[in-house]
Amino acid sequence: GAPVKEALVKAGFGSDISANFDSGIQQGIFSVMASGIGADKRDAFYETLMSELKKVAEEGVSKKSLMAAINRAEFSYREADFGSYPKGLIYNLSAYDTWLYDDSMAFEKFHGNELYKKLRSLIDEGYFEKLIKEDLLQSDHCALTAMEPDDTLAEKKEKELKEKLAAYKNSLSEKEIEELIAKSIHEKEYLEEKDSPEDIAKIPLLSIEDIGKETLFDDSEIVEGLKVPVIHQNIVTNGITYMTMFFDLPEMKTEELPYVSLLSTAMAYIDTTEHSYLDLNDEINTYTGGITTGFTSFNKYRVQYKDYNRPVFLVKSKALSENMKYAFAYSLEQMYKTKFSDTKRLAEIITEEYSKLKMTIGSDPFQVAVTRLKGYISDNVATGDMVNGTVYYEFIKKLAENPEEGGKQVAGKLEELAGKLFVPENCFISVTCDEKDFEGFKKELENSELSASTSGTTAVDKILNFTPVRFEVPDKVKNEGITVSGAVNYAGMGGNFYAENYEPGGTIKFITKILSTGFLWDEIRVKGGAYGCIVSIDGITGEVMIVSYRDPHVRETFETYGKIGDFLEGFEADERTMTKFIIGTISGIDRPNTPATRGNLALIRKIAGIDAERLNKTRAEILSCTPEAVHKYADLFRKIYKNNVIIAVGNDKEIKKNAELFSTV
Repeated sequence: GAPVKEALVKAGFGSDISANFDSGIQQGIFSVMASGIGADKRDAFYETLMSELKKVAEEGVSKKSLMAAINRAEFSYREADFGSYPKGLIYNLSAYDTWLYDDSMAFEKFHGNELYKKLRSLIDEGYFEKLIKEDLLQSDHCALTAMEPDDTLAEKKEKELKEKLAAYKNSLSEKEIEELIAKSIHEKEYLEEKDSPEDIAKIPLLSIEDIGKETLFDDSEIVEGLKVPVIHQNIVTNGITYMTMFFDLPEMKTEELPYVSLLSTAMAYIDTTEHSYLDLNDEINTYTGGITTGFTSFNKYRVQYKDYNRPVFLVKSKALSENMKYAFAYSLEQMYKTKFSDTKRLAEIITEEYSKLKMTIGSDPFQVAVTRLKGYISDNVATGDMVNGTVYYEFIKKLAENPEEGGKQVAGKLEELAGKLFVPENCFISVTCDEKDFEGFKKELENSELSASTSGTTAVDKILNFTPVRFEVPDKVKNEGITVSGAVNYAGMGGNFYAENYEPGGTIKFITKILSTGFLWDEIRVKGGAYGCIVSIDGITGEVMIVSYRDPHVRETFETYGKIGDFLEGFEADERTMTKFIIGTISGIDRPNTPATRGNLALIRKIAGIDAERLNKTRAEILSCTPEAVHKYADLFRKIYKNNVIIAVGNDKEIKKNAELFSTV
């Protein structure tokens, strides 16, 4: 449970309240933050927080909640799923948390098993209550701060910098100014200077022959005869079963799509008929590695299936195989027993959701740029934008204007949507685990309260040959400038190589690498001063997307994108350089994945219609790529640039200065 947060919410300090502990510094910092409240409430917030902490320390922390939190932390520690990041890198960085300040503690973070055992033993000894009293309530080291937004802050800082630089220039003699200019010219020339072949040759390099000729491929087996269609990825998972229930979206109006994301949020934070949402969260953390809900889409390989887009709602869980009965029980409880009639709680969720979305847009404009750009070039992402992107943000923003009325407005809609969505005929389940644990999973599925599908559709047809609902996508803005507070920009360009009659394959993956680590790295980062530039080319859907990151420029970046075609047409490279780019391309394909990621990738490929033969064909094209093959794609990028599908999110002044580039700002 979270009694302190609940008390702060009831006391009127908003619903977006979070706590954090930074242990990666010599003197750790515990902080509690409330977002979206006025600075005039600062002292009252502090007094209420300390009063509630004192109450918890005196009455005792819930032993059940402590056990749940420790169990969940240990599950994550043992699972060690860091997504796309290599485990070695994360372990190395984690070591610095303790190693930086004491050489004898370099491996402290790797003794988690003993730590969690010790923490459990301390639950009945009053340790956590003592911790609150001594380290929080009686601490002499506390900072109480309030931060308020200032729409003109970036402009003020820019003005101050200009005045500071002007004053510095006025303090220099003519000779000093000339020396400074000469130094700047020298630095620019240094940045543009190419390394000599002799120096490059000193760097060790693999040969093409050192690289395997086959791409790792995990197959998926579709299983008939169970309650609902099941697809299984037979992968060793160290005793953890990863389960995702997918529900195809029902017929609904396009403008109702934002309710899908609100449903996902509400399911985790509203009481059910069996538990309060806090108690259910404790149960989930005690027996599983977590249950999450959300929205995604499946695509098919566009060479055979044009414009296939399958929007689905997902309920994802993971647990030790012997605890899968809890994963089923608590997933179904959220799906079928959530009390959407609790309009007061819905009003709190709307307020908190609006606060989080507002912070996300301000703190992660790069993601805003990526989502909007993808929506221009892809109907499935445009649908996703309505579910949980900027369209969803506007939907929540309007509800948050009067959250009490908003809660009443959405209650019936959410109840209706859940009733249409969570039916066995809409469902199929993806499971990643080894063969032994899959036998246990099948037994738990049959014993669960999930009703059996009566559609009569085979599992193969349901999973691979399903005809999804199509939503009418409103006319999409094709070029857009969005202003946010901040000094940098995120400039993107997009297109689709299928739409321009180009085929997928190894060469276009190779081009992704030479652009992101070659041409655009040099032009956008080294010369342009941006933090970086991503290039994403999706071989399934054909989407091509290029977005700069923390970029001081807008117009200049788009002009650089316009030169990509000429760069590809004139691309030449010696054998060593080609080998380097080929190795870099393969490294993105062969990077180690966690069992959960491998299972999800196998599912995506199965539905898309991509088999091992196609993957190995693409790999062979990469390994044998030549400059001549690259030249053929020059006109593709010229066409994409000419189509002018662009976006820029960033500094107000920079966007408005280049307003003529966009159809809307």
